[in-house]
Amino acid sequence: MRHRPSTLPITLAELIRVEPLASARGVQLADPGRHVEQVILAETFDRLRRSTPHSLVVLHAEAATGGWSLATALHLAWERNVSAVVVSHTVTGPSSEALAQRLNVSLLGIDADPVDVALQLAGQASAPDAARALRQALCAERLAEQTEIRGVLAVLNGELDSVPVALVVGDAVVAGRPTAAQPHPGVEQIRVEVNGPGRRPWAHLVAAVPAHTPAAARQVEALLLLARPSLLAAWTQARLNSATHAAHEQAAFGLLRRRVGGPATAVPADEPGPVEAPTWNSELGWQVETVNRAVWLAPLRCAGEPPPELTHLVRAAWQRGQPRWPLIACAVDSGTKAPESCSVTPRW
Repeated sequence: MRHRPSTLPITLAELIRVEPLASARGVQLADPGRHVEQVILAETFDRLRRSTPHSLVVLHAEAATGGWSLATALHLAWERNVSAVVVSHTVTGPSSEALAQRLNVSLLGIDADPVDVALQLAGQASAPDAARALRQALCAERLAEQTEIRGVLAVLNGELDSVPVALVVGDAVVAGRPTAAQPHPGVEQIRVEVNGPGRRPWAHLVAAVPAHTPAAARQVEALLLLARPSLLAAWTQARLNSATHAAHEQAAFGLLRRRVGGPATAVPADEPGPVEAPTWNSELGWQVETVNRAVWLAPLRCAGEPPPELTHLVRAAWQRGQPRWPLIACAVDSGTKAPESCSVTPRW
């Protein structure tokens, strides 16, 4: 069966994500969710009076001279229930912005020729799937440029704007906007599984979409699916960096324990000769010649061993915030007392 193209009209929010409206100045953005069913190039007020609801009106010539003419055009746009008014930014000003806010009409200012803009917008409104595909391609380019998990989530939340997105590992929100993972009335949660090596699931991308909007839900799900490769690449890089850093931390910890007379686990006990501190000890924050203080981190509620993905993400976040304070993962049997192996940590 052949795939039938979508007949759902494109929204104003989708149009302002791609050119020519991506570079427009939003003088007043009343309702980005308004449908745009057609584009009208209005050169006269008579043409504007004959516009139909849910139209996007591009003002040109007589209707775009500014001052009283723009005020008249905004009043007519409000009467005809248009989705937005587009005009050259040179004729907009504080008075037109105030009037657009009072009438609750979206007003956008452009630099390009209004005729060219109207032709491009007409093509996008008549082929909404093509405009949506272009939006997804531009979003995919921005996602591919990200090297951190937080960057990937920032692109998604910036692209989807009013739809919050979060990355969830187990029951913990590790990046993005926590409201996405919280149930709310009238909101549907879109969940996309993120698989690691061997197709083993390690996290979910969760987005909160207003209920009873199947078209919006499909668009959100498509963008979440686009983000998975970039998210997995950022996660893999963070895990590699974290594993290398953890190996150095464990070695430095074992060396420090030998210095203070404790049982060394990272350095063989029968190693001959004096124990010398490697040069990267000071780079990691370990001070083996002076007094150290310890901080023990533990969850408020212990519910068994945490998933390794969460441990790696906590370590990566710790390294970003406190790169000079070493961090060691310790096996804890009880949530009430720090184990002896965690009793020596970095000097503050």
